[in-house]
Amino acid sequence: MKKQFTLVELLVVVAIIAILAAMLMPAVGKAVDIAQATNCTNNMKQLGTANMMFITDNDQKVCAAYYVRSDGDTVYKYYDAMYKYIGDVRTLECPVKIGFTQSKRSDNNLPDSDLKEAFNVSYGCNVDTVSKMVYNVAKGTYDDYKTATETTYINRLSDYKKPSRSVRATEAVDYALTPSASDSAEDRATKVNAFIKGSGNLPHNNSFNMVFMDGHVETFQTLFNKDNYSKYWMP
Repeated sequence: MKKQFTLVELLVVVAIIAILAAMLMPAVGKAVDIAQATNCTNNMKQLGTANMMFITDNDQKVCAAYYVRSDGDTVYKYYDAMYKYIGDVRTLECPVKIGFTQSKRSDNNLPDSDLKEAFNVSYGCNVDTVSKMVYNVAKGTYDDYKTATETTYINRLSDYKKPSRSVRATEAVDYALTPSASDSAEDRATKVNAFIKGSGNLPHNNSFNMVFMDGHVETFQTLFNKDNYSKYWMP
């Protein structure tokens, strides 16, 4: 006669499986975290590559955080200008922490139909060194932003003494940060920290990614103070 499992034996097997699963869960969770961080790093590397391609195609001019067209006053974002080099709105989204949601837009001047739909954006620009520009519709060029009361010049790559230390973009809660001209370095550092983490924690096990003007990406585990703010954010 074939022996059947007793209830005790069955409970023992279930208990062993539960213990093994509990032991494996931290390792599985860590593997997921690493995969998500790697995905985010790859996204930012694509942003860095897109930035360099934009610079190459536009007389060494760096794509600004936002721009307006010469035939209108609608404000467009950096990813609108660089989208033809990015090619996929999912590249703009960190799998861990979404900065903000770009609502569905109805605009015939957007460079790609993907940009007319709602999508998530997790990466914001360093406005201290890349602020705004004008798209000259007649010439098809990006030019300095000039009004009766304001002139903002587009930076060229050669304007950066250390492109490898100049932040192009970071994981952030909005597409751009605009500090006040009267802010001290300490105040600016505080605003940048809030820009990066919002009201929550840093996205990747207490670390975050930044892409630099030369296109490379680095992971940081500490936020800014007045010293490293000046070193990285306003070199």
